[in-house]
Amino acid sequence: MSKQALTSFPKEKINILFLENISEKAVQQFKQNGYANVKKIAGALSEDELIKEIKDVHLIGIRSKTQITPKVLAAAKKLQAIGCFCIGVNQVDIKAASKKGVVVFNAPYSNTRSVAELVIGISVMLIRRISDKNMAAHNGIWMKEAKGSFELRGKTLGLIGYGNIGSQVSVLAEAIGMKVMFYDTETKLPLGNAVPAKNLKELLSASDIVSLHVPETAQTKNLINKKAPLFEAQAVFEDGSINTFKLKDYLGKKIVLYFYPKDMTPGCTAESGEFRDNIEAFTKANTLVVGVSRDSLKSHDNFRSKLQLPFELVADTEEKLCQIFGVMKMKNMYGKQVRGVERSTFLFDSSGNLVKEWRGLKVPGHVTEVLQAAQAAK
Repeated sequence: MSKQALTSFPKEKINILFLENISEKAVQQFKQNGYANVKKIAGALSEDELIKEIKDVHLIGIRSKTQITPKVLAAAKKLQAIGCFCIGVNQVDIKAASKKGVVVFNAPYSNTRSVAELVIGISVMLIRRISDKNMAAHNGIWMKEAKGSFELRGKTLGLIGYGNIGSQVSVLAEAIGMKVMFYDTETKLPLGNAVPAKNLKELLSASDIVSLHVPETAQTKNLINKKAPLFEAQAVFEDGSINTFKLKDYLGKKIVLYFYPKDMTPGCTAESGEFRDNIEAFTKANTLVVGVSRDSLKSHDNFRSKLQLPFELVADTEEKLCQIFGVMKMKNMYGKQVRGVERSTFLFDSSGNLVKEWRGLKVPGHVTEVLQAAQAAK
């Protein structure tokens, strides 16, 4: 007769529940060690469904979608431990679990390398506009150009959060020639040549790409809000002069940035004309109006002169602003798919916070709507 190691409670009576398609290897590992009652469910359960399932469960394994609420814990009369097969534990009401004496643990290194590799991969895709070109190729358009595409080498990666994942991203980024700056609320030892930033503002102003690696808490919620990017770009000013437009020079004013497809076209002429006709009302509302398109400075000057536009037109010839605001889209034109600017407008308040955005808009009545929003904004 084989001897089994004694436990505080017989293994064959311990009920284990795995949710959210946790690996079959975990199920087999428990069964091989004598835990016969292991149940696996592919997806996450609603609160009511989980209350029914958890009544006789001693150990539950979850990922990030399952919410362990006080009601669920109240129904879990036999629950001893909650294993989070992920980095965070914010999906569990820790206070309620502690009150019931239920142990909560996570897997802090489970996805570290995977996430780090994905960050680098996504950075390559974004900075080289691979998704745009892939979409175009699927629509029968071969975008054989390097316009608006860049190498990661030499670019600065800003990491917000320098824990297990952030530090791994740092190592991979340096390996492909990137400069790395990081910001963390705790003092962290830099790996390689990474440089700690004094504050978030310093990091954001120096970075070409920013990646966040922080837990979801009340302190990190809305950590990155939609403030107007303090860009600098060549523009034609209302007096016809060509100079560098610096948004920081207009801090304290509300800002309307309207992106339009092309100078001299009917829709863009009508839209710009309406902004012109309402400029006094915008000025009275302490609001700066700025037009942006991919046209050249010469084209902008002709457009401004013809329409007598009393505001600046930014020449975003390299699509830098278009990329920041995500206004480049595939559009239907005469039965063909072409890549171009989606007519869009963004309104920022005097503190630089995004108040409202209009995408894929129709010109008639649009300027009136923007003006009303500007007048109502602080």
